[in-house]
Amino acid sequence: MHSVESLQEHDVDLLIVGAGPAGLYAAYYAGFRALSVVIVDSLTEPGGQLAALYPEKMIYDVGGIPSILGRELAADLFRQAQTYNPTFLLGHGADQLTTLDDGTLQVTTDHGHTIHAKAILVTAGIGIFTPRRLPVGQEYEGIGVRYFVPDPGALRDKRV
Repeated sequence: MHSVESLQEHDVDLLIVGAGPAGLYAAYYAGFRALSVVIVDSLTEPGGQLAALYPEKMIYDVGGIPSILGRELAADLFRQAQTYNPTFLLGHGADQLTTLDDGTLQVTTDHGHTIHAKAILVTAGIGIFTPRRLPVGQEYEGIGVRYFVPDPGALRDKRV
């Protein structure tokens, strides 16, 4: 992954907000068209909901692919996006948008990075997702109550 966490300023043709399937494919396509790209996502891993919520779900509606696991599709999209070396700022939220005098768009992340871009593409889907908490049982969160099960194998042979 091409990431320049040590750099706080990024000057690119395109800023993509969201590293889910649409954002990853957009990064590939923009790179194919010789655009420089930064991808910002509040999640720490690429793939969006597909990777975070449905990694073990079979996906049947991708053109040219009869069926594929969510995690495999997310991994393939990520590998494809890396073809043209976009910069990934994962775990960053896009906080502030300003239009500069020359028309450049400036976005500041919640980690203090500044991105100057000619265009912004928002592929954030539903945005940051959080589970609807149960009305009781908070004391069991993390030690029994789970809102996401990214790896069902971790629960194999356990009473659930």
